[in-house]
Amino acid sequence: YSASNSFEIVQELAADYVSSLQMVRDENIYERPIKLRSEFIRRKVERSSLSGEFKQCFLEAAAELKLQDNINANVTEVQRKIKTDGRVKNINVAQTVQFEKEYAYRLGAKQISDEYGDFVARQTRPYMPKRSANFIKSSIRSWFKTTYDQGDEDRIAQIVIQGNNRPKFLKVIEVAKDKYGQLPTREDEVVTNLEWQVPDGTTIFKSHYVELPKSKKSILKEKTSGLFFINRNSAGKADLSSPETRFIDSLEDSDSETQWWFRNGTKDSKYFSIAYKKPSGFAYGFYPDFIIKTKKEVLIVEVKDDASFSTDNFLKLRSGKEYARREDHHEKVRLYLLSPDDFDGFFRHIKNQELDLFTSLYEDRLLRWARSSQVVLQHTEEKSSEDTELLDYYEQEFAKLVHELEDTQLQKELLEIDLQQAKENLKAIGSATTTAPAGRRIEITKPFNLCILGEVTDEALVVQELQAYFAKHSLSTNDWSVKFVNNLKLQNADVLRSLQRGKSKFDLIVTGQIHHHAGKGNSKANLLSELKNEKYIPHLAADPRTALTPSRLLESLEEYFNETPPTD
Repeated sequence: YSASNSFEIVQELAADYVSSLQMVRDENIYERPIKLRSEFIRRKVERSSLSGEFKQCFLEAAAELKLQDNINANVTEVQRKIKTDGRVKNINVAQTVQFEKEYAYRLGAKQISDEYGDFVARQTRPYMPKRSANFIKSSIRSWFKTTYDQGDEDRIAQIVIQGNNRPKFLKVIEVAKDKYGQLPTREDEVVTNLEWQVPDGTTIFKSHYVELPKSKKSILKEKTSGLFFINRNSAGKADLSSPETRFIDSLEDSDSETQWWFRNGTKDSKYFSIAYKKPSGFAYGFYPDFIIKTKKEVLIVEVKDDASFSTDNFLKLRSGKEYARREDHHEKVRLYLLSPDDFDGFFRHIKNQELDLFTSLYEDRLLRWARSSQVVLQHTEEKSSEDTELLDYYEQEFAKLVHELEDTQLQKELLEIDLQQAKENLKAIGSATTTAPAGRRIEITKPFNLCILGEVTDEALVVQELQAYFAKHSLSTNDWSVKFVNNLKLQNADVLRSLQRGKSKFDLIVTGQIHHHAGKGNSKANLLSELKNEKYIPHLAADPRTALTPSRLLESLEEYFNETPPTD
């Protein structure tokens, strides 16, 4: 209960809890369920919190430090002392107060329990406090059960927080955390669903979505209106790129040969994904924008701008074409990367049932761009380690893709591109891989100071990844910095004042996992909502329910710095 009427529901937090609308699968046009092979990337275990494995680490640490021999297990009571009768002569002057008396008092059961809980909570850093605290307590309890056959939590708490015992347990916990941090992590895993289907429904948060007036053929529809809903952008409009909007309009205007379309989501196993690897060797999920059902086949489509050429798009094309060539599909599948230059021809060929004759102009240009970038890199004398890694990857993957092309004339043209032609191609269709994408609006200033609010999975790994990222953009170690403000600091410090425009040393804020959404100096609004105020420097918001990973941070930075300017 509160007398205040100043409330705001934050979509990032409420999306899974508050809803006024449901979109469900339109079974009237979903005549026969499609079944596709979907490949979801299950990330390696990022040790953002302690787990059941911590128990063995604690037992080993306790044995190594001879904990049993160094503590007093015969504690009958816990006392604390308080000083009284001190005199302050001048309250405006810093001084050491002399106390005349000192009293000892015994802690009650509730005080012991609270102090024990606080002690354990403080030892969880750098891991997520709530979940990790439970594993620390469980590990201590297991040690007492094994060593003294003692399982009474109140009795354990009394022994642990006793004055001389406390630092001994603190040392064991620290050693156990070091052991835990060195445990091997599970590698990325590709989880394959051989019979993925369009989700039968999804929950939407009404105020954060906008309906699409032209969405009759969408397979997902809101029950009452019969329309498809899409995220709002910062301007309150549908969060679709101009090419995507045009593509949906073309889908809706197409004839009965196109039965329905599904707007795919991202970063969730319920959406359709194709696994692909980047030069770093890490696996990622390619979530194509649309899945389209025609009368005879399933079309998987990724929509791009006409000049959106990048190594990542090439890798998606490579993995997508390899996926489409597999022979274990339940459906007849085609996959395309399209730009607006392709739309008219694409839908004309669908209507005439002549997709065998269709060629994507965007894919052709992307291949020329990739081959030209490869040639330029080959002739670049001073290559960074990243350039060398990328070149090796190009030489392997590009050769495979060219070999699989059905267009023999295009094969020949690509293989015969020389340095001069490569430079002309890049000038005509895009920039080289080693330069910033065309249309960059936000330059990285020097020095660039980043502030991360909330929890991250691994601070050391974040710094390592940022080092490589900024080096790629020609920033040395002294040209950038990052400050981590975890949840404990958010609770106890007025950090918002240091993030205001004109007063802050930082250039950008990125939010990670936020446990306590309102902090000191932020009594009127949720922290994430407060940062939207124009008085603060720019900020990028990640999911506040999960710790920020290095890969998610780099994706956010790349999107931020490569944002294209609005067109008039």
